[in-house]
Amino acid sequence: MKSVNFIVLLFLLSACGDDSFKKVETLGNFRLLGIVADTPEVDPNGDRFVDVQVLVSDIEGAGRTIQGTVQTCIDPGISFGAQVSCDYDPTSLPADYDINFQNDLGLGPANLYTGLTNIHTVEVPVNILNARNSRDQFNGVGYIVIFKFTVDGKEIKAFKRIVGTNRGALNQNPVISDLLLNGSTILAFPANGDNLLVTSDAPDNYFYITSDNVTETRTENLQVAWYTSTGKFTLAKTNIDESTKYDSNPSSGASLVMAVVRDERGGLDFVIKRFP
Repeated sequence: MKSVNFIVLLFLLSACGDDSFKKVETLGNFRLLGIVADTPEVDPNGDRFVDVQVLVSDIEGAGRTIQGTVQTCIDPGISFGAQVSCDYDPTSLPADYDINFQNDLGLGPANLYTGLTNIHTVEVPVNILNARNSRDQFNGVGYIVIFKFTVDGKEIKAFKRIVGTNRGALNQNPVISDLLLNGSTILAFPANGDNLLVTSDAPDNYFYITSDNVTETRTENLQVAWYTSTGKFTLAKTNIDESTKYDSNPSSGASLVMAVVRDERGGLDFVIKRFP
């Protein structure tokens, strides 16, 4: 099984045949779009400090403050069905982590209340690989960062899995090189039918030890999630080499288009283009 970084969003998304139903790619109310770690993998015997930020949007919130907490612990086995929780660890206590969309750097009205939150620094335990077999030490052991936010009386919960490994070659975030509109760098908000494409560095190859103790060479699968402040796309998610079309009338006011690229190993990069 490939190493998977999970982000759990406790929204209920339902299918609807009515075309007026708000599309998942259309930003408006509070949305948690991803969690970014400056180093998604660490060597516990090296630099174990990781800066984590939440990628959020709250265009309709108009500058409100969202109350939240952050908590960390060794992964209890989420990929095997364990709850996203640090309750098993009595030494892990939540800390306040509020988002002020009016005053936090990069989240104000000029940025349409969309961007990265303040940095939270996480220290991965030096002993995270202790008492683990050689396969687990190589493939990695997860250290989870859980964010909880209270929005309009509802709890929204998400987490980031940072991997501690002795593999040596550590995964880095993918790097977006450009956002293209009809084949050229985007300079204006798209019109109906325009093509959008993200270009980035090539997917990485990496080693993985299977349950049969066979070392495999695998290649990342870079995937793109598309978002806009107004309108919709023909495809809300694409592969890195696949384009999507803007499928609405162009916006006449302040607006944005953004793309979030994930590498399936905890790496994430994003690009936001704001207009006019």
